[in-house]
Amino acid sequence: MRNSILFISSILFSIAVYSQISIQKQPLTVDQIWGSGKFYEKQPQTIVPLKKENYTYLTLENNEINKYFINGPSVQKQGTIVTSAALGIEAIEDYILSPDEQQLIIVTNNQSIFRHSYTSDIFYYDIEKKKGFEIASQHKGKRDFSFSPNGKFIIYSHLNNLYKFDLSTQKSTALTSNGKSNEIINGTADWVYEEEFSQTKYYDISYDGRYLAYVSFEQFDVPPTILNYYAGNTYPDYEVLKYPKVGEKNSVVRLHLIDLLKNKQSTINLGDYEYIPRLNFSDKNDYLVVQTLNRKQDFLQFQKVSCSNGKYNVSVLYQEKDSRYIEIEENIYFEPNRDSFLTLSDKDGFKHIYRIHSDGKTEQLTKGRYDIQEIHGFDGEGDVLFTAAYFSPINSSVCVISPEGEGFKVISEYTDKHYGVSAYTSGNSYYYGYYTGANEPKTIGFFDFGDEGMFHIQENNQQLKTELEAYNLSPKIFTKIKGVSDSLNVSIIKPSNFDPAKKYPVYFHVYCGPGSNTVINRYGGPEYMYHQLLAQHGYFVISVDTRGTLYRGVDFKKSTYGQLGKLELEDLIAVAGELSKLSYIDKDRIGIQGWSYGGFMASLAITKGADIFKAAIAVAPVTQWNYYDNVYTERYMNLPENNQSGYKENSPIYHTGKIKGAFLLIHGDADDNVHIQNSMEFAKMLIQSNKDFDYFVYPNKDHSIGGVRKHLFNKMLKFTLSNL
Repeated sequence: MRNSILFISSILFSIAVYSQISIQKQPLTVDQIWGSGKFYEKQPQTIVPLKKENYTYLTLENNEINKYFINGPSVQKQGTIVTSAALGIEAIEDYILSPDEQQLIIVTNNQSIFRHSYTSDIFYYDIEKKKGFEIASQHKGKRDFSFSPNGKFIIYSHLNNLYKFDLSTQKSTALTSNGKSNEIINGTADWVYEEEFSQTKYYDISYDGRYLAYVSFEQFDVPPTILNYYAGNTYPDYEVLKYPKVGEKNSVVRLHLIDLLKNKQSTINLGDYEYIPRLNFSDKNDYLVVQTLNRKQDFLQFQKVSCSNGKYNVSVLYQEKDSRYIEIEENIYFEPNRDSFLTLSDKDGFKHIYRIHSDGKTEQLTKGRYDIQEIHGFDGEGDVLFTAAYFSPINSSVCVISPEGEGFKVISEYTDKHYGVSAYTSGNSYYYGYYTGANEPKTIGFFDFGDEGMFHIQENNQQLKTELEAYNLSPKIFTKIKGVSDSLNVSIIKPSNFDPAKKYPVYFHVYCGPGSNTVINRYGGPEYMYHQLLAQHGYFVISVDTRGTLYRGVDFKKSTYGQLGKLELEDLIAVAGELSKLSYIDKDRIGIQGWSYGGFMASLAITKGADIFKAAIAVAPVTQWNYYDNVYTERYMNLPENNQSGYKENSPIYHTGKIKGAFLLIHGDADDNVHIQNSMEFAKMLIQSNKDFDYFVYPNKDHSIGGVRKHLFNKMLKFTLSNL
């Protein structure tokens, strides 16, 4: 324990001398950070590397889709594919390339719904014929559109029903007709699936275009919540949202298969299950892989639905059980030269790649004391491209391994930077991605699988890097500090012009929730600059990845099961205690701020941790787990009937009487995710406990409280300066 303190002291003191002699530069303000947009990284739009033309890619720029050839360190423009003007639309907002790379879906007029979902108007464009037209103009506001694998038709969702648009006849055919708002959804996720299974499209098309599989959501028994919107009318507008909270009924989900050749639909019996989180057709054979999950989310099945002339046979390919919970992975990847697919599992203690054959045989491809983050595809030899927290939980590396599980290699150049794969087309020997650091905005470009590394820089963000030099920034550093039982990853931004002879307050910025880290070696944009502003006001800004966070193996992550908040708060208190031993830390001025799960932790810290934390800001917090959605909560807390004490003991709403310090509670009143009910009920209990606190509600704002960040962060800054 003492060694960790000496280590922190030596790091901070070694950079103190530079701080004391540094030239005074431009001061930061909230208006600069959140009003100018100049601290965001530049990122090229929708890069798609082509498969049929090596080292060639498409990109969206200035409302036109352009084609480029990568020639070593330079690129050569091959031409413009299509412009918004040619289609007669105001803007191209996105595009989808067909599997044969000869057709495009052009996306315009995006209207956001929830976190991942949106409606759009879509146009078709034939690249070779240079002709385009609007797809199903009678259906404005389409969702979840995609080409069939054979490129002959497009499937889309409109008002809870699925449609097939035939590209040869330019006609739409309704595939379902019973869709109705808040009753039945076909092929598109309900709210909780979108939020907690991170997917909106719940259909897939067989490789030959004959079969379409989709999930229907019957919402009749899902309890509703009401979101009000204040638009200056006599009565507020409102939205009825079906939202299943802890212990409540979910949508009844069913799997359906449509034989598009025979125009015949069947409902498939998958046995006992609660959720159907994923469905994927094989890319070369007529079978569907469907994942089913029980309510407790500790029993996962991969079921195979074989299709043969409209006859369907269901068999179980793979089963996995866990004593705590199983999280669903983003995708499965069918292998190019095998009748099998790859997925991720943490069943050996760390998250690794497994192969599941069509006959159910299973093999483990990667092994070791590190976690795989994501599979990205295969090169021409079948080698697997993936990212992993190989060197450290704070960094991400790009790796490859052979299909036999041999020849593992880290192909990203630097071990102390955070790498990401932004786009990869299987079959290519290069990928499009980036590297970054906590104090270094992204360098974006194309990377080779070999020793060459990044061979073409697409965007180096030099303008932003030059802009950052105009400010007296204190570098974010990483260290480890002893928690209750583990050495924890910590990031530190020290006060500008730090003087070890003085005492400074500490501002904890936290999240701590399962499945998310804040201690990451990655540039953080305006949030990073806001923390720099706090440093200029004389605060240490600290983030901690407590028990329950990612990339340290399954036991570390799942240790918080059934008791969310308990171990995380114990670790935060332990770190605060370690920091308090330092001569330049004012132990009477330790505060905390968090958003969402971080707001939950800030609320716990100012209640159960009232002897340590003297001020807290909680934005959009969960304050009682029974108020949150059932998929997330029951996954990490068990079913409520199995864990009544766990639900109550660490919900801050039951500990309001313990508050001693200053508390600011903030929420958007149209938050579809963490409902304002959480803060309203919390406020009621604070008042009943006769506790003084500050409370601010943002009208018509959802969970992100977007569009008013200057106001929000000025309010948080004023509170911090006055109370910490």
